Amino acid sequence: MSEPVGESTKDAESSGPRRRSPVRLVLEPVAIVAATLLVLAVIAEGALRLAYPMPPILEGRLDVRGLVRLSSSPETVWELAPGVDKSIPGMAVHTSSAGLRDREYTVTRPSDVRRIAFMGDSVVFGYGVSQEDTAPKALERMLNERNRTTRYEVMNFGVPGYNTEQEYVTLRDRVLAYHPDIVVLGFVMNDGVATPRVSDASVQDLVNQGADDGGLLQFPGKRFIREHSYLYQFSARRFETLREKLKLSAAPKYYYDDVQGLVSPQNPEEETPNWKRARNALGQFSALLREKRIPFVLVVFPSQNQLRAEASRQRNEDVLDALRTPQRRLAAFARDSDAVLVDLTQAFDGFSRAQPLYTDTFSSHPNALGHKIAAMAILDALSQRSLAGFAN
Repeated sequence: MSEPVGESTKDAESSGPRRRSPVRLVLEPVAIVAATLLVLAVIAEGALRLAYPMPPILEGRLDVRGLVRLSSSPETVWELAPGVDKSIPGMAVHTSSAGLRDREYTVTRPSDVRRIAFMGDSVVFGYGVSQEDTAPKALERMLNERNRTTRYEVMNFGVPGYNTEQEYVTLRDRVLAYHPDIVVLGFVMNDGVATPRVSDASVQDLVNQGADDGGLLQFPGKRFIREHSYLYQFSARRFETLREKLKLSAAPKYYYDDVQGLVSPQNPEEETPNWKRARNALGQFSALLREKRIPFVLVVFPSQNQLRAEASRQRNEDVLDALRTPQRRLAAFARDSDAVLVDLTQAFDGFSRAQPLYTDTFSSHPNALGHKIAAMAILDALSQRSLAGFAN
């Protein structure tokens, strides 16, 4: 027997809409907010990937992913990986089977060849320029154009991130085996920093001296997100900048603009730990080459902040003079050790007013013109000392 229609309708009205549970009342708005944030994060991630040619955490740092590997030597820590063919914004990189950004060479020097070993860090390596535009290759072309009777090889032993200590070990353990007639060392203003030790850090971090992640909290999967998310990297860099402005994190004690601890801001004449480290390594470098009777050419690459055109916008002559303290010390070292000094500061000063000499505004990697100027200055020094095999 069916129920009367009126009673059924009354029962439905009395029951009313179902009440949502308290848990659901809380979770639904949280889920909406989370979904909204996720969508915004995806949009921001995409926008940053379009805006940045390289990951934000590498802004002003070296992108060496796939270029370097851990070294078997505990003293050099890392080295260029052999057999690399890789494109990075601004350059293509090829490394030889010996792990040089160069062509293949025989270990034994041919009898009709004068061989120059050109050593250094990312500046000599040629970060940001093509292989043929690096100072070693530009110098090689100039030498061979000037002297048709002798063939010259200028080998590029530059390794991104190396300091003078690592370069000395490379000279001792690798370079001398190639029997160079001349050794050229490019000195850069961060060459006195301590060699980082192997830990759980990636090779990328070691080369960049432990690039900070902004001090953000630890959480599961942080390493993966840090390495792959532009949004995280962008936020971390901005957070670190804010910490510095609020005095929550201090700059290193001996950091003086772009002179990476070689000069103390409180007392420019003080010999800082970084300078002592670099000077001692240079002394070892020079002594070993004297023992082998191989001429030593020391090339000083200035940082952007040491150039008059850049510094005059912000500083007076006294500050600029203090920033150039490393150049005076290196000149004294060259005199005492009988090294051939090629200080590029004045040459770069003359060109920087008319045309920029660096690949970007936040590092001191020369562009193709900067490398060419360096090669011309080295060629002139070799000619004046009768080291190139021909008269000037």
